[in-house]
Amino acid sequence: MKKFTSLMLALIMAVSVCAFASAEGRVEVEFWYGLGGATGEIVQKTIEEFNAMQDKYTVIGVTKGSYTETFQEIQAPIAAGNPPALTILEYSHRLYKNMFWQIGYSYRAYEAGDSYVLYPGLIYYFGDNYISATYGPNWIEDRDTGFSGSVKGNFFITEFLQLWSGVAFGQRLYDIYGLDAHAENGFILFGGITLKVYKGINVRVGGSYGEEEPKFIKRSLIFDASVKF
Repeated sequence: MKKFTSLMLALIMAVSVCAFASAEGRVEVEFWYGLGGATGEIVQKTIEEFNAMQDKYTVIGVTKGSYTETFQEIQAPIAAGNPPALTILEYSHRLYKNMFWQIGYSYRAYEAGDSYVLYPGLIYYFGDNYISATYGPNWIEDRDTGFSGSVKGNFFITEFLQLWSGVAFGQRLYDIYGLDAHAENGFILFGGITLKVYKGINVRVGGSYGEEEPKFIKRSLIFDASVKF
């Protein structure tokens, strides 16, 4: 659960930044998630770390009792035109031994039109490591449907060194130009390492490279540190 939560939050943060990249000043991003207990505490701590490491965005986490409760409660705000900026729902079930199927759903509120992403897939655990693959549709209000997927993995090389890498591919990964889905094909390569420096102190270093038709290219570096008391 820890491994999956960390991966999910990395995606949440990236999507939040993309969704509000054009806003001025520090922007508040309301994020609903259906996690409680120890896992919910990990989510909240990661949100706090993200808010502290930059001054452009403030993510406000709103805890719900479960993914089902989150799905039910978000319907009224969507109908009223005042939904949270970001919502992620996910469910997984064991298929056989260490193989699980999962289905996720995310909602993002854009001024140009609300976005809905459905990502069914598989995840395989071996020891503390895992590999996952997803592929599914995304809908943007008043626009055509696109399809995208990802393959990613998390590997412990030693007790102190963790490697993570993957690729996202398909349509509307960035959606910079607002074109039809078939005109916005691309890919994103990403990866890096997490180093356990000392008890409760981790340093993460990585990067990504992405391209999307017709002519968008993005390179980014990742560096952050976390301390757990």
